[in-house]
Amino acid sequence: MEPAALERFHSPGKGSGLRSRRRVRPGELLYRDVPFAYVLSEEQLGSVCERCLRRWQYRNTNSVKV
Repeated sequence: MEPAALERFHSPGKGSGLRSRRRVRPGELLYRDVPFAYVLSEEQLGSVCERCLRRWQYRNTNSVKV
């Protein structure tokens, strides 16, 4: 197994950062985690669910009864 590509470090006066511990290949996945925040663009508003981010599947509105 390859060593971790990234390491966390502290830079005095600047805070925390991430840097590469080895040469990385183009397109290589460096980090994956569950997002803790997201923002929808204006184009996405109304076309995706704001809770789960799945695209809405529109149905014929004539069949909806109020």
